[in-house]
Amino acid sequence: TMLQSYFFEGFLKDRFEPEEHIEDWRSVGQEAWQIARGPIPGPVHLNLRFDEPLYFEGKDIPETLKPIGELHYAFQEKVLPNFPPKLLVLAGQLPKSLAQAIRPMLEQGISQGLNFWGDISSHLWDLSPFGAYPEWLWNQKNPSQMPEAILVIGGTLLPRRWDAFVQSNPKVRWFQALHFGPSSPRFHPNTQCLDLALPELMNQLSLKDWKTIDMPKAMPPLPEGWHDLSAAALFLQSLKEGDALHLGNSMSIRYASFLRHLLPESVEVWCNRGLSGIDGIQSTACGHAAARPDQRQFVLTGDLAMNYDNNGWLSSPKPPPMTQMVLNNNGGQIFRLLPGSSKAAQSEQLFATPSQGDFKWLAQRFGWEYLSSDGMPVVSTSIPNEQSLLWEAKTQPQCSKEAWEAWHKSILEQKA
Repeated sequence: TMLQSYFFEGFLKDRFEPEEHIEDWRSVGQEAWQIARGPIPGPVHLNLRFDEPLYFEGKDIPETLKPIGELHYAFQEKVLPNFPPKLLVLAGQLPKSLAQAIRPMLEQGISQGLNFWGDISSHLWDLSPFGAYPEWLWNQKNPSQMPEAILVIGGTLLPRRWDAFVQSNPKVRWFQALHFGPSSPRFHPNTQCLDLALPELMNQLSLKDWKTIDMPKAMPPLPEGWHDLSAAALFLQSLKEGDALHLGNSMSIRYASFLRHLLPESVEVWCNRGLSGIDGIQSTACGHAAARPDQRQFVLTGDLAMNYDNNGWLSSPKPPPMTQMVLNNNGGQIFRLLPGSSKAAQSEQLFATPSQGDFKWLAQRFGWEYLSSDGMPVVSTSIPNEQSLLWEAKTQPQCSKEAWEAWHKSILEQKA
């Protein structure tokens, strides 16, 4: 899901990255094993490329999603390119301190027409209230709504399909600020990397006049009924200024990104992203609560992630009270939404991995208050913070899938 060729550089004895269609995989594996177990044992990175499961298979993979060779980076030392007027800045995952440092320059640039969209993990998400902008942009055919260049700052970007967009629009120039090294998109060649400190780069961008790209101003209303989206919306609306929100991966972070307009602007959003993002969600939240007992802590996660990571509740000393909603749709909902899920045999059993049951036992085990909702509950959105609360939203997978797809369709049909 991300460029891994040199991910462990500096910590390895050797690295193997066989060609995509190599036939003798066994000999490559044997050579890697022999080096790893040699006279001086050490780690070896064997990077095997596979098609992403449940997206497309075999000949059905669109040309825009196929790897097109090694990435080539053209470096510029301390030189700001002559960006075209319709520049789009994308902010991926950023440390809070760095986001705070560049925020004033970004706000100045936005006031002068700079186009900006921030990932929910960027600590700059509130500067781009239309959370579904990437999906909306990818669906546009009007050249006037297309950026002439894109500059990526920060790390992981969600959603990840920017690679298909830039390959489908070769006239759009792609730049990467090197503060965090090369990142998305994975398959775009000739990315121009800028070796400039991020505050310096943002300061220079704030001094120019830009041409604004029209985009929708508001999200369409949610589909009626009880489903993942309505449950997540109810939970997010309970947050107040200054609260901290921790997000599980897959659909939890996507729901929050699309529903960001429901959050107070000063809410801190935290999430574990990267190679193994599902690891440590609960531990991160418990550690944050222990470090910031004066701040209310909220967690939105799914049942699969909660089953995987609830050992984080064993943290000692016991963290201060926090509030968690677990979206119990009986499995990994994202695997039911991928385009190839209906064609893949046993995708429900092997990918969604439904587990049945609820989480009342978990709340009882750790002495948390427990609230279960299988429909729009009659509860106050002012959640007390005297005791930890586990709020379990029980939803039907098919109903949640239909609601997500219907809302997504209405978003793409929005007019700027």
